Amino acid sequence: MHNVIGIRTLRRGVNESLVRVSRGETIVVARHGHPIAIIRPLAGDETGRRVSVTTFRRNLRRTLAVARRRSIVLTWYGDVAAVVAPVPPNLKLENEKESA
Repeated sequence: MHNVIGIRTLRRGVNESLVRVSRGETIVVARHGHPIAIIRPLAGDETGRRVSVTTFRRNLRRTLAVARRRSIVLTWYGDVAAVVAPVPPNLKLENEKESA
């Protein structure tokens, strides 16, 4: 089971979500019940476009659209806070139905 949150919940609780990620959790961001991005801790020497948490919160929709294609590294006062990454193709949420 994945920790799934909606965009509205993420917008209202970005800080709480990042605290959960800093503890090692992975969060799936869903829009209308479909996964659009994953927020997870940094894995090793991973690189990507660096965006501050403040900019991420202000431009949430646009940043998530970019994260659907490539990873974005979120920073907080210059330190890496988390990675917003594309959803793996094999990820299915419990409420999604298999297409025939």
